[in-house]
Amino acid sequence: MNAYCTLYCSECPVFNSKEEKYSQSQMEEIAKNWGEVLGIGIKADELHCDGCKGVNVFVHCIECRFRDCCKEKGVDSCSNCEEFPCDNLRNFTEWFELNRESFLWRKKGMRNEST
Repeated sequence: MNAYCTLYCSECPVFNSKEEKYSQSQMEEIAKNWGEVLGIGIKADELHCDGCKGVNVFVHCIECRFRDCCKEKGVDSCSNCEEFPCDNLRNFTEWFELNRESFLWRKKGMRNEST
């Protein structure tokens, strides 16, 4: 599934948390990393999401500017917008690439403790 901003939900540890069955300590590490990058406090029990196009959305993404903009314009993704790529998306993409490792936690060589 693609998010409104064109990121892939399947790369997100929050989106994958049900399937991966991360331990409590792993969830706490993800929350800590994301909180530091986003500059907000995140609790491990807030790390759940069915994708930004679903009903159960990660608490930080509920007020996502891309989600709101796409809904307002009636498009299912920024890539389907006539203004694509807008300055907001370009700035976000650059910022995300700089912080990619913090968001893609499971890509950092960590292993699921339950396996």
